Amino acid sequence: MLLFSCSAYSQVLVQSFSDRCTGEIKTVTIQMQGYTTVSFYNRTKTFTANDFYSGALRTWMEQTYAWWYALSACSTAQTTQTTTQTSTSNTNTDSSGSTDNSGGSSDSGGDSGGDSGGGDSDDNGGGDSDDGGGDSDDSGGDSDDDGGNDDSDDSDEGNDDSEEEEQKEEEKEEKKEEEKEEEEEEEKEESEEEDEEEEEKEEKKKNTNPIIISANIMRMSGLDGAANQVVSFGFAQTSMNGEFNYSANMMLWDNLKQISLSGSRGHVFHRYDKKVPVIIKEDGKEYVFGHFYDKGSIANVQTLSVGLMYMYGVYNLSTGISNVYIGQKENKWKGVVGGFSISNNILYSKGEFNIMPSLVFFGLKPISLKRFTVSPMLATALTPISYSSLDSGFVFNKDVLFVGGSNFDFTLTKNFRANIGFNVAKSTNEFPLTYSITIGGKFKL
Repeated sequence: MLLFSCSAYSQVLVQSFSDRCTGEIKTVTIQMQGYTTVSFYNRTKTFTANDFYSGALRTWMEQTYAWWYALSACSTAQTTQTTTQTSTSNTNTDSSGSTDNSGGSSDSGGDSGGDSGGGDSDDNGGGDSDDGGGDSDDSGGDSDDDGGNDDSDDSDEGNDDSEEEEQKEEEKEEKKEEEKEEEEEEEKEESEEEDEEEEEKEEKKKNTNPIIISANIMRMSGLDGAANQVVSFGFAQTSMNGEFNYSANMMLWDNLKQISLSGSRGHVFHRYDKKVPVIIKEDGKEYVFGHFYDKGSIANVQTLSVGLMYMYGVYNLSTGISNVYIGQKENKWKGVVGGFSISNNILYSKGEFNIMPSLVFFGLKPISLKRFTVSPMLATALTPISYSSLDSGFVFNKDVLFVGGSNFDFTLTKNFRANIGFNVAKSTNEFPLTYSITIGGKFKL
């Protein structure tokens, strides 16, 4: 799968090589006379023109490339190391947050209404009639004056006019009052709708925990000695009862040739060790009839994850399951977090694939100091066996990768935390030590 070509012109011999990992073209020039020092992938050696013709130069280049390819960014070793470092860093960083679910009640309402009445009128418009025109309607005989009939008629007409005016005024007042009542009812309905919307929003807030957003900047070294800056963004959220949690994360390298996307779903399992009494009330007295056991302490947290990584033309699909156990008994193991994860990586590049299952064991002990938390961590990773389509068979690996580091959390406000972390990784083979440094923060939405 190595692409070599050679050409000869004038007094110079040229050997060119195409890197199938990065796509770069490497060129080696040999002088026809004397010795030439060749530098190829951080290795140097002296050659002559005879070494070029005999194939010694090409053999050395192939060996050097095989050495470098095992350390390169697209190598299986680098993929395993990067995956292990990032996963242990995420494990070491506390991604859970506590939230206070405080609710309030809002009373809305008002009294609306009005007193409506036509009022009492003492005179009926007949100013000349002492009796208010009450008896003069029926007969005019009781009138002391001879012109009493005319007066009563006038008073009747005055009464009719005044009654019509009063009725019109009453109708106007009733219309105004009805309009006021309608406006008040509309205002009440609007206020009730607003209150209902606010209550719905409050209920939604009560039923969901806040989303935790994380943003980090990392500096990560590779097996080939190169160091890259990496930015990562993620979010996490737990269910209302804390039984389930969900998270997603994205990492992007500064060379824009490496990117990682991952997601996970966690499930908290409890032990049934909480002793609950069964109480019976009789004649105002309480009796303990017996006991039953309900959910109590946390047994473990199980997480299912899936991720996709792209590295210099190599695609890596990883799936995994992890179990995390938290020490809770009043002994030296209280607060200790430990667990393991089993994952499978499928690497694909240019028609070839590699299947690598891996096993990671990890442990950490958070130490809280008021608003400051230190979490030292140790982990070890194994990839005992893999299958390569390029080799058409299984490859066994006896080497072990060790990862150590610590994370420092600073609680700045109720909703914001800053963190600084670092870790180093070293394998039992000849691969060099690598490191990663993380600076970032988390806040609640």
